[in-house]
Amino acid sequence: MIFFDSMINLYIEINLALVGAFFLFWVATKLLTRFQLSISQKYLLSFARGIFIIACISPIVFNSLKLIPPIDFQVAPHEEHLPLISQTPYTKIQTTIQVFILETQTVIQSLLHDAPSTVNRKYGASSSILDDFSYLKSNYSRWLLLLLGVGFFLQCLYFIYHVFAVYRLLNRGFLWRSCRSLHILFSEEISIPFATKVSGKNHIVLPTWMMTHPSYLKVSIAHEGQHHRNGDTTWAIFIQTIKLFCFWNPSIYLWEREFSRLQEFACDEALMSQRNISPYTYGNCILKVAKEASQQYSHLMSVTVLGGKILSGKTKNSQLKQRILRLEAVLNQQQPKMEVKILGGALASLIFIFLGVTHFVGSMNSRQEMFSVPPTNGRITTLFGQTINPITGKEGRFHTGIDIENKMGTPIIATAPGEVMVAQYGALYGLFIEIYHQDDYKTRYTNLSKIGMKIGQHVQQGDVIGWLGNSGKSTKPHLHYEILREGILVDPLKFINPL
Repeated sequence: MIFFDSMINLYIEINLALVGAFFLFWVATKLLTRFQLSISQKYLLSFARGIFIIACISPIVFNSLKLIPPIDFQVAPHEEHLPLISQTPYTKIQTTIQVFILETQTVIQSLLHDAPSTVNRKYGASSSILDDFSYLKSNYSRWLLLLLGVGFFLQCLYFIYHVFAVYRLLNRGFLWRSCRSLHILFSEEISIPFATKVSGKNHIVLPTWMMTHPSYLKVSIAHEGQHHRNGDTTWAIFIQTIKLFCFWNPSIYLWEREFSRLQEFACDEALMSQRNISPYTYGNCILKVAKEASQQYSHLMSVTVLGGKILSGKTKNSQLKQRILRLEAVLNQQQPKMEVKILGGALASLIFIFLGVTHFVGSMNSRQEMFSVPPTNGRITTLFGQTINPITGKEGRFHTGIDIENKMGTPIIATAPGEVMVAQYGALYGLFIEIYHQDDYKTRYTNLSKIGMKIGQHVQQGDVIGWLGNSGKSTKPHLHYEILREGILVDPLKFINPL
């Protein structure tokens, strides 16, 4: 279950990274236009692909870093500290850090002297509310996963349908020429040329009307061949695969449209630099394809077409109009200036910072969400931190968690999903349970009257794991509740949200 939760968090982070990356790329294009910086469409396409790949893999890299085991500075709460003079240098560092953390927490806790009454007032009688909240949250997650599953299934059917449509089109067409891994075919079922990649072989499919227009035939083959050289057909398949899993994310459709536009511009730019292709003939070929497509248009997935998405040509800023206007500008295109390269490096650095901050904030929010519910209903009698003897006024022992008092047999729930790693009896804790959670967190529930879970069992937030008792070193029925982060004890009240 921990692995499943980690995958869900990774999936959400990738989708957020795609949204943020597209926004940064959109800002970059606006800055280039605003400052009139000249840049090759080929470099701009490579820059866009680089941002997209970074957005896809950076959450995976950040989550993989969590697999590196941290140094455990935990000091057992029931063990006495050894004198510093008799400890090894490594043990001295451990003890010094632990003491510093405990003293810092004591100072902070002194500012919260009225916490018991406040917490008792807010958590006095909330078990039914907690049950309702957990039930609604569980049902909401089920419905959300169900909708995502149905959407993924429909997207797979849609993808398979278009794959079979491409296969059928290739089988029905007649082969004109073949050269190594490139096959050029004619088909009567299409009106516009396109390029695709099937079973590791590159294909160029041309409409039969081009057989009577040799000049247009030459331009179309050169254009679709350039798509293969630029890797556009492979990239189209990659985008369609990503869209299967992120179909609900609007940024994936914006990325798809942007890649389609930049791919056509990059091919136009590359062909206009060749002396054997006339800009006049090239422009007339694009207009002819647009005219034929307006009469009969069939869009196939995972293919690139000479006309691009030209049905939006009625709009003022249509892709077709932009391509025609760029034909003349491409002839005088200069190499990218040094300012553009500097801007690209700055934007790439900004993307890494943005994704890192997004990952950190999302991780902190998920951690706060994990332990947001109290483990049981009752009155908090002892807080986390340094205790004071009410009679002598001197400092007592350091309290490693919070104590919640209630009657015997009160249900104890898991405050976050995880796996039960310890369920046993101890002289100090009595009957107690330890649950390990994601991000190297664990919770400890002690002084129970009965244990309701076994070692290795997975639990969800809100599951009953035991019952309140008076076992171990205890004077009255209560629950002693602890949270540890990377082996270091932390204040549970920092995670519990008021109801």
